[in-house]
Amino acid sequence: IDELGKVSGFRFSDDYELAFPNVSTAEKALSKIESILSDFELELNSRKTFIKKLPSSLEDSWVRDLKLFEFRDNAEKNDIISYFSHSFDYANENPESSVLKYALSRLKNTKIRRDSWPLLQSLILECISSEPGTLPRVLDILSDFANKGYPIMLDDLRGILNSQIYDHAPLGHESEVAWSLWGSILFRITLDENSSKLISKMDDSVVALLALDANERGLFESPLDKSKWSDYMEEKCLYGPNWLLSYEANIKKWILPNERDHVNGESRFGYLKRNRVQFYDTNKCDISSCI
Repeated sequence: IDELGKVSGFRFSDDYELAFPNVSTAEKALSKIESILSDFELELNSRKTFIKKLPSSLEDSWVRDLKLFEFRDNAEKNDIISYFSHSFDYANENPESSVLKYALSRLKNTKIRRDSWPLLQSLILECISSEPGTLPRVLDILSDFANKGYPIMLDDLRGILNSQIYDHAPLGHESEVAWSLWGSILFRITLDENSSKLISKMDDSVVALLALDANERGLFESPLDKSKWSDYMEEKCLYGPNWLLSYEANIKKWILPNERDHVNGESRFGYLKRNRVQFYDTNKCDISSCI
């Protein structure tokens, strides 16, 4: 923000903390940030936005405690139960903080006993229902363990992914739906008829491409209704907000052109197509041999 000069700060997960020399400057910055976001029809989370005068604690107590929690080599069930008991308690006490995201981030390289994996997996999956934003990290952890030969509770994961779509697709929460689709593709999990119907109504290129990919792989119990997205198979849509869908669905032949090939008929995107340029790579997901 040029008007405020150099601003110091850092990002923690989805939160930002900025530092200013005094309260009045902080208030001015907050007002400016709100104004900029409103231009994009966005707004700050009022429950998580505040100005705090220093000195104050450098980190929340829950961060400190979870950071210092020690897992034994090849963590046992008692370690896992204790860690998640603390994590869930802190998450309930701090509903506006990304407690479970942080808790899960510590598990990426943790070594556990194989007989402890079913318990850990159940608790990891429970995090999604409590805090939907943990889904990307859960999928990352599951894929990491799957690549090490640990079995995945596919039926449980299937229920959670479908449930996430039921809850978030009607609200237009593209991120949650997109990650649910990615989980379906990653673990070759089928999505039910209701999920198919809800996704077909969404107007987001990333969601649409992931859904079309899943559909091509036979991961929907009921085929997608592509009629909404077919409307973007026109040359003018290559320069609109859904240009990615208009281009990628064409070059991958997931949606046939309405009349003529609108990508071939447009000089710039036609050039990309002739040179086999793609933005969505269907080959970046290969974990099936591990599950």
